Amino acid sequence: MDGVSNKEYPPQDVELFEREKQESKGFVVGVKDILISFQNMPKTMKQLAIVQFFSWFALFCMWIYTTSAVTSHIYKATDPTSTLYNEGADWVGVLFAAYNGFAAVAAFLLPVIAKKDVQKNSSYDFTG
Repeated sequence: MDGVSNKEYPPQDVELFEREKQESKGFVVGVKDILISFQNMPKTMKQLAIVQFFSWFALFCMWIYTTSAVTSHIYKATDPTSTLYNEGADWVGVLFAAYNGFAAVAAFLLPVIAKKDVQKNSSYDFTG
């Protein structure tokens, strides 16, 4: 890796490490760990997790169905080999590009908005 390396530190108690590794294997143990972790999360993180779950679900639906929705409802074309359908599919590409551009700009604005919101609703000093 061209001179880039990390020093690896082994566990202090290798036997304990191996035993815990064996005990934490399996699907049921993994699900149980997720549920326990979710239960111990702060309230704000739980709310964010729910929002993230549904927003990702919505994005997958958007990626899957936008082309057929635009081509059939706006362009009135259902044959994927037709010129009109392909014009609609190209338009979906333009829409997704614009969406990504707006999202990129918004990502840079979020810290500014959050800082102003926290300053308005908090006594925390961000000036220093």
